Amino acid sequence: AIPYREKLARTNPEEYKPDLAMTLNNMGILHYNMGHPDESLTCYTKALEIYRELAEKHPEAFQQDVAMTLNNMGALHDDMGHPDEALTCYTEALEIRRELAEKHPEAFKQYVAGTLNNMGALYADMDKPDEALPYYRESLEIYHKLFLRYPSAYIQDFSRTLKYGGEVYLKLGLEDELKPFMESLQKVMEAAGDE
Repeated sequence: AIPYREKLARTNPEEYKPDLAMTLNNMGILHYNMGHPDESLTCYTKALEIYRELAEKHPEAFQQDVAMTLNNMGALHDDMGHPDEALTCYTEALEIRRELAEKHPEAFKQYVAGTLNNMGALYADMDKPDEALPYYRESLEIYHKLFLRYPSAYIQDFSRTLKYGGEVYLKLGLEDELKPFMESLQKVMEAAGDE
């Protein structure tokens, strides 16, 4: 599909470059899942280049795609043992997602929380719990609010962040801060069990 879409993008870039970038990003995900990090990085890099170009002309339409690809690259770099590159990607993705969430909180807050969670995990993996904590704290607060409004949609994200972020809280002796989150999770789980 990629050579075909590259050819179409050369003949009609406005129409076909978004499809090419999306296909490259999807191929990056596929290579990542298959354990081919170098091929994945190549695909993400090409997708990011196209998305950046598109976002210059149409930021409202393509900034989220730039952030998504950066977030994917951050996860890949983290898995490849490149924490500095991962942090650079996550930092830019977070900046873009915060800007989008300011304008459209309902649509983009969850993505802010996801990148914050990734940054917290990166610092936790680097054994820097003090640096991980603010990212996990903000991610938990966002996911908690979303979870209380839409429990079935956000239980997985909220509970995963609570689990891994909770390890950082415990390491720093801040288990009391976890109580409201744990209580909310327990109430929702009990309510679901009663149904």
